[in-house]
Amino acid sequence: MYQNKTRKNLEHREYLTANITQDPILIVTSALSTLPQETYTEIKYQQQKYPVLKNASTSILLKAKQQNETTFTLQPLTGAAKKQTPRAINRGFFAVIEATVHATRYVLFHSKEQLRSIKYYNNIVNKCGSPAEIEAMNLLCKLCEIKLDSSLL
Repeated sequence: MYQNKTRKNLEHREYLTANITQDPILIVTSALSTLPQETYTEIKYQQQKYPVLKNASTSILLKAKQQNETTFTLQPLTGAAKKQTPRAINRGFFAVIEATVHATRYVLFHSKEQLRSIKYYNNIVNKCGSPAEIEAMNLLCKLCEIKLDSSLL
């Protein structure tokens, strides 16, 4: 597993929260930067409070247990689902998610392979994405200090 924020949280905390969202900008921002405190609210479990994202459509509290060097088990304990209006998901949304995964690796390794993948998904976002997804990709590039040009092909 990569040495990133998620890994450190899994290794050092017994309880974690997971957030589910259809907001591509929130996905990019939460993966590649530190969110301001006002972005969070709390869920309660057994007289304890745990931070969750205010704008997540669903938040889940999990108990984490490390099985070996690369495997953790996560047991769902409680969650909170907010009423959301159904939204059609397009290829651009999933491309933002894939590009974000590659971006988290890029900030660790700065590899051309990751840049090529980000460029590939950026092309999909530009063809199929909504304005929010295009904005999310632009933010991803800004946070990672990436300029997408044809030399990455």
